[in-house]
Amino acid sequence: MQAQYPQALWIPHHKYGYPQGTQGRNGQTLLYVVVHGTGMPGTAQEIARYFQTSPIDAGTHFIIGRDGVVVQCCRIEDAAWGNGGPQPSADPFWPTTINANLLTVSIEHCKPSPDNSDPLTDPQTLASFRLIKWLCERCAIPKHPADASGGIATHASIAPIDRAYCPGPYPWDDLYAYLNAP
Repeated sequence: MQAQYPQALWIPHHKYGYPQGTQGRNGQTLLYVVVHGTGMPGTAQEIARYFQTSPIDAGTHFIIGRDGVVVQCCRIEDAAWGNGGPQPSADPFWPTTINANLLTVSIEHCKPSPDNSDPLTDPQTLASFRLIKWLCERCAIPKHPADASGGIATHASIAPIDRAYCPGPYPWDDLYAYLNAP
């Protein structure tokens, strides 16, 4: 297998599917891109290897390094373990009877500070914008802030209790200008 996103390296993990390793999304439709911050030091490749070897039940579809390197870790068609939830007080559009991972594709951004307070670097920003645009166009995800119809969300939108700081600073206005430019 190779990365689906043409600019990505392929470093797969097996933290996807319900039950584990099951391909697909259990009949659910992909509606959302969820933006995350890693809250730990490391390159995109190092974070990908962390997901491969860590005993925690967490995974992602993509990781974007501070140098702009993109790593794909899971097929878009499969539900990576990136979001869980939704938690109490999550944004009201998240269905409470469906695991959010079945509806989402997750993008981690390498941010070394534990509170994700690092701004994105210029190469990371451009790589993120390009990847999100590609995902929205390839998967028919709306190019707007998340609502009941789909769109682009923060991890904090799903998990406001234990991920309130995720993804941290992100250039949202610039993203939407980029996505909607002619």
